[in-house]
Amino acid sequence: MKKWVVIISLALFPALLAAQGQSERYDFFVRGISVEDAIIKLIRETSINVAYDSRIEMSSTVFINVKDATVDQILKDILKNTGLDYLILSTGTYVITRTASTEAPKVDFKGYIRDARTGEPLPNATVYIADASGSAIANENGYFTFSSLLSGSYEIVASYVGYKAKRTEIQISQEESPVRIIELQPESYLIEPLLITGDSYQYTSRTDTDEYSFNSSEISLSPYSNTIRSLNAFSGINFNWAQDEISIQGSSSRDHLLTLDGVPLYNNDVAGGTFGIFSPYAIDRIEVSKAAFGAKKGSALSGVINYSHDLVPQNAKTLKVQADPYSFNTRLSGELFRSEKLSGMIAFRGSLWDQFREPQLNRTLNDWNRLDPLLQNFIMGSDGDLASYSSVAENNNFRFTDLHFASEYRHNPYQKTSVSGYFGYSNSSVDLLSARQQLISGQPDFVFADDNTAQSNEMIQISHDAVLSSRTDAAFQLYYSAADFRNRYNMVSHNTGNAAPVSEDEVYRQLKALSDLDNESMNMNRIREWGAIAGISYYFGNSLKLNAGIEPKFIDYRFQLSDLFYFPTVTQNNTLLLGTYSEFENLSSRFGYKIGLRNTFHGDHGKVYLEPRAEIYINSSEVARFQNKWVFSAGIYRQFINQFNLSSPGPNALSPSYKLWEPNDATTSVPRSFNFTANWSVFFNEKISFKVESYYKIRDNSWALNYNSILSPLNTSLELSDQQFYFEQVNSQNFGGSLSLMVTDPESSLFFKLVQESNFALQQFGQRFDNQVQNSPFSEPYTLSALFRVPVFSKTDISFSGQWTPIRYWAYNNAYYNFIEIHDNRLFSDLDLSSPGDDRLSYYLRLDLAVNQQINIKDVIMGVRLDLINILNRQNEVYRFLNPVQDNSASGISYQTNHRLLPGFTPLLSVQFDL
Repeated sequence: MKKWVVIISLALFPALLAAQGQSERYDFFVRGISVEDAIIKLIRETSINVAYDSRIEMSSTVFINVKDATVDQILKDILKNTGLDYLILSTGTYVITRTASTEAPKVDFKGYIRDARTGEPLPNATVYIADASGSAIANENGYFTFSSLLSGSYEIVASYVGYKAKRTEIQISQEESPVRIIELQPESYLIEPLLITGDSYQYTSRTDTDEYSFNSSEISLSPYSNTIRSLNAFSGINFNWAQDEISIQGSSSRDHLLTLDGVPLYNNDVAGGTFGIFSPYAIDRIEVSKAAFGAKKGSALSGVINYSHDLVPQNAKTLKVQADPYSFNTRLSGELFRSEKLSGMIAFRGSLWDQFREPQLNRTLNDWNRLDPLLQNFIMGSDGDLASYSSVAENNNFRFTDLHFASEYRHNPYQKTSVSGYFGYSNSSVDLLSARQQLISGQPDFVFADDNTAQSNEMIQISHDAVLSSRTDAAFQLYYSAADFRNRYNMVSHNTGNAAPVSEDEVYRQLKALSDLDNESMNMNRIREWGAIAGISYYFGNSLKLNAGIEPKFIDYRFQLSDLFYFPTVTQNNTLLLGTYSEFENLSSRFGYKIGLRNTFHGDHGKVYLEPRAEIYINSSEVARFQNKWVFSAGIYRQFINQFNLSSPGPNALSPSYKLWEPNDATTSVPRSFNFTANWSVFFNEKISFKVESYYKIRDNSWALNYNSILSPLNTSLELSDQQFYFEQVNSQNFGGSLSLMVTDPESSLFFKLVQESNFALQQFGQRFDNQVQNSPFSEPYTLSALFRVPVFSKTDISFSGQWTPIRYWAYNNAYYNFIEIHDNRLFSDLDLSSPGDDRLSYYLRLDLAVNQQINIKDVIMGVRLDLINILNRQNEVYRFLNPVQDNSASGISYQTNHRLLPGFTPLLSVQFDL
């Protein structure tokens, strides 16, 4: 005898209400859920009565998106192609029927995954049964379904990027199948000394991406260790002090792309890399795509680093204020115009250098602000005329400011529009007056050197995300990005001769005024980009997804060299790039793949460049909570905007090189790279995981500045307007990998991560260094880093971080290799400038300790943070330089090695208020 189940019954006027339900019209949307779930949703939204036999199979997946439809029309769509039908009783109750069947009685398990802190659904979260008998992907609203399960006990595991995976024991019986709510806790840990990251116990298909989150409510944020440099927390990413660059898996900064909310940015440091370009309070997540990433991510030879604005406030309204010896930070966020649908954020950061010159950094900058003896004598002296200069007056200045804003309007659960913008400006300058100490010399009595760098970023974007149908999502973005860079280096000399002696202060003022009059010696780079991104995602089923899109962009740029050292070079042009991508993703938890193709039409070249990419991953079945995951990926990657470094030959330049950008013009080919990766992850349990990463990248036609051309042109009247004149081809290969062990305990907030990395980077310049293969500056055969965080009290925690790199190449000042070596001056005692890959710095070692205390004072939360940076007080080398001295040798000259050093032990105290 059939057992009839009435899911929702109305006690009064059922026939009248049923008739009303048949005449009223509704909008109805479901994606990737079972027929039974769809019927339950229909009941809730229309208040109709439905009855059906509990043994009817209703696990088929449905995708429905209808508007202005009657109940009958919606129910027909739900039951379409399921072998089911319905009839309406005289009472108005809908009865689901089926043909006779011999199917075994099975039960569906339904659930909903959400953020435990905010209650927000977690779309596309991964859920699997621990014995590997099934898996599911949550829909856009966090709902998932396991169909046709036998009664009994099951253990399921739910995971989501940036959250701690959760195991749940469930009991399934034929009598009932309740919707289970699963809440995941965000997992975070502290990075040296400010970044909080999430690296959870993952089973998701997002294999080409690492994501990290800030949590500014837990800590005060010192910009001294900025968001750019904190990328050291990622395996495969290192900050190279000597080159002042971030490297992804042994590649230089010219091989990766930096974006904010998906918009490219082209200036990424402040004050020679000392400070980052973003206010830490404005950033919510950092996403890094390394090596062989998917076609949707874009075009870059090595990787893409995307920062995301923090759009969603944690409370209705928050005000954060923070100060440390370097800067002042503030952030205001909350609902706008008393609307729950509209929220916004604005964050501001300004430097405090003029108000308080932090002693340790000030001493370091003063130490760096010295004339490089070899460069100074090379520029102003001669082989037989060496001079020794000492500093008599100096001034270091830098200031930076940035403003972020972001807002989001949620039209409904299926549509949102967001707007964000960013403006950042920085200026750094070093003035130095030096007096000659050696009396027998024809060089000037005084030399005044002035190095000034100004750079800015502007960005604004508007994007709209929407659910178009039950199987289709769409996203659209318009953006504008601009970057300006200007550097001026000037040297002015003064001889007292027989004139009346003047004070050093007077000489400083006179030469400073004279130097300021020279506004023609200027290196500059300007780039403007207007672009749009339109993408669509279509779900063919629970596990198969298609991503496709189009990305037109128009780029206008100007590049100019005009200073004391380089031949005048000017390029001004614009470029149209039209990109498209298509990518199939299989989101299965056991075996998945991603196959994509990116196409880019280059306006200057008049041709289309193809970038095929593929990835597969395999999850082993779990035995005693032990799971393995293998990921293999490969692809062709191109870069249409060249990023390169211009070495600064200025004897007292703060930064050894400057970053410049130019799209490829018609005279140069587009750089290409073949990337391969193989990764293996072992999850011993929820708390302990081990990961092995490996990669191989080969580039056969990337570009670098041709210093032979910009220093020694054949025709002094020639203006190098085409890139082929001042670019040279560089062939390179990178290979290596990392081993990482991570231990987390969410109950105690304990975190430990140990990473060993090996990055080998070889490069061969077309016209330099005798065409020999060299170790690049980013080749680090061995690096060991560790991060440990432990709570000591309920609102106090201690974090420890350390890094050891025993081998570092290109030990000397960049200008030695890129300026002096070009002029056929290669040998200086034992130093041969034609082999920079053989020159090694001493090992790098740094250990930091941070203590963070949170204090609640009524409605105000105060955070106090003490950073003990470089507790071993090791002054690590940035680079080396030579000091020529006269002696009694055959040549009459010998060279002493000196060092530019990083600061030693530095304590920092910062305070934060949450109002």
